[in-house]
Amino acid sequence: MPLVQHDPRYRRIWMFPRNIRHIAPWKLAQIIALLSEQLYLDSWSGNQAVQDQFTKALELSGIKRPGDQYDPHSGGARTYLAQLECLGLFFRRGIGSAHLTVAGEDMANGMPPLPILQELLFRHQYPSVYSQNQNVKIHPLIKVQPFLFVLELIDRFGYLKYDELVVPVLYGHNSSCLEICMNKIEKLRCGAPLESVVNSLEDIYTPRTTGRSFAKALADVRDIANTCKNYLQAACLIDVETFEGKSQIKISADYSESVQNAIKNKKDNFIKGWDSGESFQRKLGCWDRSKDTRDLSVREHVSPASAIIAAQFYRHAGVAPVTAYPVAFVQEMTSGYGFSQTVVEKAVEPLLSKALTYFESTYLDLAKSGGNKAIEFEKATGRLFSEKLKFSVQHTGQKKRIGHVGGYADLFLIAVDDSHCAIIDTKSTAAYNFNASDYRAMANDYIPGFIELSPDGKQRKLEFCAYIAGGFKGGMDSKLINIREKTGVPVSAISASNFLTICKNDFPQEKVRSWFRTGKELLSNSFNEA
Repeated sequence: MPLVQHDPRYRRIWMFPRNIRHIAPWKLAQIIALLSEQLYLDSWSGNQAVQDQFTKALELSGIKRPGDQYDPHSGGARTYLAQLECLGLFFRRGIGSAHLTVAGEDMANGMPPLPILQELLFRHQYPSVYSQNQNVKIHPLIKVQPFLFVLELIDRFGYLKYDELVVPVLYGHNSSCLEICMNKIEKLRCGAPLESVVNSLEDIYTPRTTGRSFAKALADVRDIANTCKNYLQAACLIDVETFEGKSQIKISADYSESVQNAIKNKKDNFIKGWDSGESFQRKLGCWDRSKDTRDLSVREHVSPASAIIAAQFYRHAGVAPVTAYPVAFVQEMTSGYGFSQTVVEKAVEPLLSKALTYFESTYLDLAKSGGNKAIEFEKATGRLFSEKLKFSVQHTGQKKRIGHVGGYADLFLIAVDDSHCAIIDTKSTAAYNFNASDYRAMANDYIPGFIELSPDGKQRKLEFCAYIAGGFKGGMDSKLINIREKTGVPVSAISASNFLTICKNDFPQEKVRSWFRTGKELLSNSFNEA
């Protein structure tokens, strides 16, 4: 039997830290930046004052909700370290010394955090230093890369439902269990209740929660499954789509190639020697190289000011696109925090070239939010067109046409030549299919009404229209051709991920306009070869 047998000393259920459930990559970078200074204190592990100082820094940065440390031995700071350790960003040496792995150090130095987080989730495995923690105690015979196991299940089925994620959390003991999990998921799809595919109460047992009712134990497993989903979603590896009123978890089209490569190479990535703490963590944190050869006895000192400024910048850049020199941010750091402008500029300057990458996962989340953050997505897209692509932009999605039933597209653009304009409609969904009502709105309202949006009354040529969405499905090109034939105006489509690529590469506006004039779905090869 591929399933590991019950042992009352261990749990056979997966586990993930839950202090930050939606681990946005920019937020991890922010925590690492704050921690980078504290890590150079060799007494970290035994120094409660240092840990409390770090907890307060988390509160001031907005990562943790404010609150006094009532417990004189509070583990608040240690829970964040446990999560960083679990992810492969941090390790301990001896009793007191703490260090960043290669991945942690790269994040602290301003490298884009999203690809680092994705690779660390691919590499995540049991057994590990984290899984053998006294508060976790996953059975050491369980040998699996949990996030890859889930991604492979999604790949096999095409999608998973929320309750179906419970199955691998319970029965994903090793790669041989894939068929067992698939059989149980197929039973669920045939109408069996979730409780019926749980073999016994022993399967949801944990040493720390003996005596729980079946219902409470299963509820906890559901929570763990949801945390697994949140981790994958924060790393942009999955999308959650709604089909016939029910949510479906699918592999993100933006990163499907990365997922497929990781699944293909999963056996090669398994780390041995998990019982050697430092060695295992250093291997786990080698996200883009084969070996960690750093000399940890020689470390560059990071000033407290630089660490605080960098952490605040990651937060600033993670929630809104930084597309120009952040004057307001520098002023906030000088007037609000008391740092000199020279110190702030020195800390921020090396981060500016990568600033848009901190916003990437947030933008993709907005783009696939299912309408909950539709206006935020619209405004963020407008800022990218304005500040990165140099269009004059009006937000028009909430305006109504005077004397007409319909409205306007979300954005009205004027090109730098002042002779051409464009209209943009944003769709916050991972699978936009250009339905009939949207076709009618574009053909009968948006395109005919564009002339009414000119701020100065000047007549400009409508050069193109475009849809920007989290993703597309269902033969977009043929639909785009049909509307061009009806209106005479090219209508293109581009995913949020590909639009970000354009913005990060600083292409000339005329080149960008020429791509949008093609009247088709713009894929990565449409501009990567430019």
